[in-house]
Amino acid sequence: MSAIDLDAAQFLADAATPGPWTATPPIKADDPFGNYWGVGTAVDGMLERFTADVAPHLNAENDARFAARARELVPALIARVRELESGLDPEKVEDQLVLESFEAKDGSIDVKIVTNGEDAERVMLAISDSMGEMLDTYEATNYVEFTVSKRGRPTFVTTIRRFGKPTPHELRQQAEAERDEWRARAEAAEAAMEVAQ
Repeated sequence: MSAIDLDAAQFLADAATPGPWTATPPIKADDPFGNYWGVGTAVDGMLERFTADVAPHLNAENDARFAARARELVPALIARVRELESGLDPEKVEDQLVLESFEAKDGSIDVKIVTNGEDAERVMLAISDSMGEMLDTYEATNYVEFTVSKRGRPTFVTTIRRFGKPTPHELRQQAEAERDEWRARAEAAEAAMEVAQ
């Protein structure tokens, strides 16, 4: 898709006669000077002519209707493109949950979401309260896990952890370290017994 000069398009739209425009059928079908489709407003009348009798192969009626509708569509499309190009800038979005950061580290993903409106804040607090209720209901010291699955799609495990408590990955590392330590002690004890014998 080629780039669109939004400023140039905006200039053209702003300079044109204010809409809405309407397409009007031929006034005199049997008159060479009146057999055309026109586009205009109720204030200034016809702005452009789409003549059918001079060039019958031209799509006069549909062209006239398209030109009339474009007077409203073009500004709307420009506004929509600008909105999409602005992204999720918190200063330009009235009330949203905005993803501020997303970081994968040590076997876990840290997602930071900020709010910039009362409705978004209420949603975030409701999510937080429901997570806390899960932890309390199951009397979880550190975390709870549940699976999210749908037929034909991958299954994922979601972990809800109390702030400051170890992650499942950290607990596994701790358990493996303790296991390795006790294994090393056992091997050392066996070696000492063999030497003693």
